[in-house]
Amino acid sequence: MSVIVKKAEYHNLPADFWDNVIYYEYFISHSGFVDIEPHITMWTKDGGVYYINEHELRDDRFDRVIPFFETMVDKKKIENGDFYYYDWEQVPSGWKYYYKSSYHCFIPNDIYENFIMRVEVAEKEYLKEKDEGLKEYIKREFLWKETLKTVYQTILGVNINESIKTYIQLNEKIHVYDEPYAGEAIYIDRITNDDVKKLKQASAWDIEYTTRFEGLYNLIRIVFYFDTDKPLCMEYEFQRELSNYMDENEFMSKFMDVFDCNLGNKEAGYSFENAIHGFTSFHVKDDLLKTYWIRDDIYQSHYDTVIEPFMNYSGNMRFLRSPLCPCRENKKGYISDEDLYMQNYVINQ
Repeated sequence: MSVIVKKAEYHNLPADFWDNVIYYEYFISHSGFVDIEPHITMWTKDGGVYYINEHELRDDRFDRVIPFFETMVDKKKIENGDFYYYDWEQVPSGWKYYYKSSYHCFIPNDIYENFIMRVEVAEKEYLKEKDEGLKEYIKREFLWKETLKTVYQTILGVNINESIKTYIQLNEKIHVYDEPYAGEAIYIDRITNDDVKKLKQASAWDIEYTTRFEGLYNLIRIVFYFDTDKPLCMEYEFQRELSNYMDENEFMSKFMDVFDCNLGNKEAGYSFENAIHGFTSFHVKDDLLKTYWIRDDIYQSHYDTVIEPFMNYSGNMRFLRSPLCPCRENKKGYISDEDLYMQNYVINQ
């Protein structure tokens, strides 16, 4: 089964959209082996499947944009900057909470009772019939989801269509393409004219530069992000002689020559405060270790929705994130890791 991923703007959702949601699912894994980002999936009365990625939010707080989650927020934890601020016992009236392997699920009462009865029976029956290898184990782990869809169809007559998913995008960040292991290394001493031309057309440069004077590890890391192309990464550690080692002053000299800019000098120190021609420099509030060079046209078109709110953010600074939203969905022919997982081990079995 192939999965089509469509996109929808949050502010263009129908006025009654949240009234038609019949299931919420908050996926968040604390395992270092899972690279699926936290997200919330929603099923609607017409069988539609929608989701919002955590990276869409400037502060990762779903409760700001999804009314259902407002009642489960512990406000004191928010004020203290505690990242685990949901109280799952404060589920809205008429709903039940169900947890299964990183999935926090919220199900209407009448569906929940029938679902619990069926899933317990189904799992027991499945274990009787199978010698549990890897594929059987994974299929059993997702057996609850297939059972839940069956109950929705039986009780509400709703056929959940997971072959089409709608990715809800907010306008709180600048969308670029990225996903784990998608980046490719680029080196200042091997850079070509075509490379330079491409980098000057990047959507944004994410620059992390720390000096010995700051008491931090002396390094430079620049990630060049594009709309749909894979990101490029230039990284040098100035305190370790690795295979691509280059002295800090040599790097800065080459960089300024290649990009025709002035970053300062050895005596006074180097700074990325002044962006190259065609870009505007930007800092997230109170974060002086990261500098973003954002292409001028993108900076201007996103000033009201992205730049200004980051500059004037009034919440707890611990929640504030990057102004860039790394979207796997920007990749042509995209299909999520989670869907591949389901296809390879569950749906096609």
